[in-house]
Amino acid sequence: VLAALAQPPIMPKAIAQVDRLVEARTMSAASVQGLIVRAQHESALPKPEYHYGRHGEEFIDLGIQDATDFIDFFRKHLQRDDLRVFTYITTKDTQDRLWIFVGSDNGVVAQYNETKHTMWSFFRQMDAEKYLTSGRGWWVEAVGAEGGVRFEPW
Repeated sequence: VLAALAQPPIMPKAIAQVDRLVEARTMSAASVQGLIVRAQHESALPKPEYHYGRHGEEFIDLGIQDATDFIDFFRKHLQRDDLRVFTYITTKDTQDRLWIFVGSDNGVVAQYNETKHTMWSFFRQMDAEKYLTSGRGWWVEAVGAEGGVRFEPW
């Protein structure tokens, strides 16, 4: 019982969005850019065999045939200059800060866990628009702007 009381409460999405928007807007332009560059230059996806086993079928029509192709595609995805970038606070008890890099054209998503300083997941949503809509009222979008990035509620 005491362990349960020590856990942060599950956070409603709307509150998480406001909190993340405030956090993001107080980050310096250099720290935001540094974080995004670090995430985009990740060359390792933790547990690649696990991620390929769980999500590999989602990539078959993109020519991905095995775990090696999957990791290569992961690296290339992160280097794209047309990714939409969002950040949010998980509403689970951990309340991690995540960044997602979404290819709107193919639904490919890379998740970076800022709290744990590691790539978190790599998967594909066949309906990218539906996936993006699921974050409305919860996520914060990082929009490129002159001199850096501005953050807007999604």
